[in-house]
Amino acid sequence: MAGLMFLAFLAVSLACAFYGVKLMVWTGSLIAVWVLFAASAAVSWPILLLSAGLLAAILVPLNYRPLRLQLLSAPFLKQYLRMTPTLSETEQVALEAGTVGWEGELFAGNPDWKKLQALQA
Repeated sequence: MAGLMFLAFLAVSLACAFYGVKLMVWTGSLIAVWVLFAASAAVSWPILLLSAGLLAAILVPLNYRPLRLQLLSAPFLKQYLRMTPTLSETEQVALEAGTVGWEGELFAGNPDWKKLQALQA
Protein backbone atom coordinates (compact mmCIF):
# COMPACT_ATOMS: atom_id res chain seq x y z
CA MET A 1 0.00 0.00 0.00
CA ALA A 2 2.96 2.34 0.45
CA GLY A 3 3.45 2.17 -3.31
CA LEU A 4 -0.16 3.20 -3.83
CA MET A 5 0.36 6.14 -1.49
CA PHE A 6 3.44 7.19 -3.42
CA LEU A 7 1.49 6.93 -6.70
CA ALA A 8 -1.31 9.04 -5.22
CA PHE A 9 1.19 11.74 -4.18
CA LEU A 10 2.73 11.61 -7.65
CA ALA A 11 -0.67 11.79 -9.40
CA VAL A 12 -1.79 14.77 -7.30
CA SER A 13 1.53 16.54 -7.89
CA LEU A 14 1.36 15.97 -11.64
CA ALA A 15 -2.25 17.22 -11.77
CA CYS A 16 -1.36 20.32 -9.74
CA ALA A 17 1.64 21.00 -11.96
CA PHE A 18 -0.40 20.50 -15.13
CA TYR A 19 -3.14 22.88 -14.03
CA GLY A 20 -0.69 25.38 -12.54
CA VAL A 21 -2.37 25.62 -9.16
CA LYS A 22 -0.97 27.83 -6.41
CA LEU A 23 1.52 26.39 -3.97
CA MET A 24 -0.92 26.50 -1.05
CA VAL A 25 -3.52 24.51 -3.01
CA TRP A 26 -0.83 22.01 -4.01
CA THR A 27 0.23 21.69 -0.37
CA GLY A 28 -3.36 21.25 0.77
CA SER A 29 -3.93 18.58 -1.85
CA LEU A 30 -0.91 16.58 -0.73
CA ILE A 31 -1.95 16.87 2.91
CA ALA A 32 -5.47 15.75 1.98
CA VAL A 33 -4.04 12.64 0.29
CA TRP A 34 -1.98 11.92 3.39
CA VAL A 35 -5.03 12.36 5.65
CA LEU A 36 -7.10 10.03 3.45
CA PHE A 37 -4.48 7.30 3.69
CA ALA A 38 -4.15 7.84 7.43
CA ALA A 39 -7.92 7.72 7.95
CA SER A 40 -8.32 4.58 5.87
CA ALA A 41 -5.63 2.75 7.86
CA ALA A 42 -4.43 1.26 4.60
CA VAL A 43 -0.83 2.15 5.36
CA SER A 44 1.12 1.21 8.48
CA TRP A 45 2.00 3.85 11.07
CA PRO A 46 5.75 3.79 10.39
CA ILE A 47 5.09 4.53 6.70
CA LEU A 48 2.64 7.29 7.65
CA LEU A 49 5.16 8.87 10.02
CA LEU A 50 7.94 8.62 7.43
CA SER A 51 5.75 10.14 4.72
CA ALA A 52 4.60 12.93 7.09
CA GLY A 53 8.23 13.73 7.88
CA LEU A 54 9.17 13.81 4.20
CA LEU A 55 6.17 15.98 3.36
CA ALA A 56 7.04 18.39 6.17
CA ALA A 57 10.69 18.50 5.09
CA ILE A 58 9.63 19.45 1.56
CA LEU A 59 6.53 21.58 2.13
CA VAL A 60 7.67 23.75 5.05
CA PRO A 61 10.66 25.29 3.22
CA LEU A 62 8.55 25.76 0.09
CA ASN A 63 5.68 27.50 1.89
CA TYR A 64 7.68 29.63 4.33
CA ARG A 65 8.93 32.49 2.19
CA PRO A 66 12.12 33.52 4.09
CA LEU A 67 13.27 29.91 4.20
CA ARG A 68 12.43 29.40 0.52
CA LEU A 69 14.37 32.52 -0.46
CA GLN A 70 17.41 31.45 1.55
CA LEU A 71 17.48 27.76 0.65
CA LEU A 72 16.11 27.68 -2.89
CA SER A 73 15.75 31.00 -4.65
CA ALA A 74 19.11 32.56 -3.76
CA PRO A 75 21.24 29.55 -4.82
CA PHE A 76 19.27 29.13 -8.06
CA LEU A 77 19.57 32.85 -8.85
CA LYS A 78 23.30 32.75 -8.17
CA GLN A 79 23.71 29.80 -10.55
CA TYR A 80 21.50 31.46 -13.17
CA LEU A 81 23.52 34.68 -13.06
CA ARG A 82 26.71 32.67 -13.59
CA MET A 83 25.22 30.99 -16.66
CA THR A 84 23.79 34.05 -18.40
CA PRO A 85 26.11 36.10 -20.59
CA THR A 86 26.86 39.72 -19.74
CA LEU A 87 25.39 42.49 -21.85
CA SER A 88 27.63 44.17 -24.37
CA GLU A 89 27.93 47.95 -24.28
CA THR A 90 25.72 48.27 -27.36
CA GLU A 91 23.00 46.12 -25.82
CA GLN A 92 23.17 48.12 -22.59
CA VAL A 93 22.83 51.43 -24.45
CA ALA A 94 19.89 50.06 -26.43
CA LEU A 95 18.11 48.93 -23.26
CA GLU A 96 18.73 52.24 -21.50
CA ALA A 97 17.49 54.20 -24.53
CA GLY A 98 13.98 52.93 -23.94
CA THR A 99 11.47 53.15 -26.77
CA VAL A 100 12.03 54.27 -30.33
CA GLY A 101 11.44 57.90 -31.16
CA TRP A 102 10.27 59.49 -34.36
CA GLU A 103 12.07 56.84 -36.42
CA GLY A 104 9.60 54.26 -35.17
CA GLU A 105 6.73 56.31 -36.53
CA LEU A 106 8.53 56.70 -39.85
CA PHE A 107 9.04 52.96 -40.24
CA ALA A 108 5.45 52.32 -39.15
CA GLY A 109 4.34 54.44 -42.12
CA ASN A 110 2.60 57.18 -40.16
CA PRO A 111 5.16 59.80 -39.14
CA ASP A 112 4.17 62.90 -37.21
CA TRP A 113 6.02 65.61 -39.16
CA LYS A 114 5.32 68.26 -36.52
CA LYS A 115 7.11 66.08 -33.93
CA LEU A 116 10.12 65.91 -36.29
CA GLN A 117 10.17 69.69 -36.67
CA ALA A 118 9.97 70.05 -32.88
CA LEU A 119 13.09 67.93 -32.38
CA GLN A 120 16.20 69.99 -31.84
CA ALA A 121 19.13 69.25 -34.08
